[in-house]
Amino acid sequence: LRRDDRGEIAANTAIFVMVILLLFVALQFGLWFYGREVAAAAAQHAVDAARVETGSSGLGEATANQYLAQVGGLEESSVTVTRTSTSVTAVVSGQSVSIVGFIDPPITVRVTAPVERVVG
Repeated sequence: LRRDDRGEIAANTAIFVMVILLLFVALQFGLWFYGREVAAAAAQHAVDAARVETGSSGLGEATANQYLAQVGGLEESSVTVTRTSTSVTAVVSGQSVSIVGFIDPPITVRVTAPVERVVG
């Protein structure tokens, strides 16, 4: 008896397409995670630059933008640093690099720290 193998190619093709799609989704998640880590590091750099005694909001934003330009991994990024007399808040937002068009969650990271005070 011979085995009937009609439809075998269609089934293999469907499985292959699903495996490739799963691979791309996994890669997209990795790129999103990397973009989020880059945004968190940029926000921390901004806060560190703005919270010192001679720091300012502008210095924090410039530091974060310089870091983002050097590292990459975050597209359409924006940096906002707010400094009050007691605290500094940095918000970095953007989009991760996209390889799968239908998965594109935004990235927003907020870091807050107290302003350093010199007591003496």
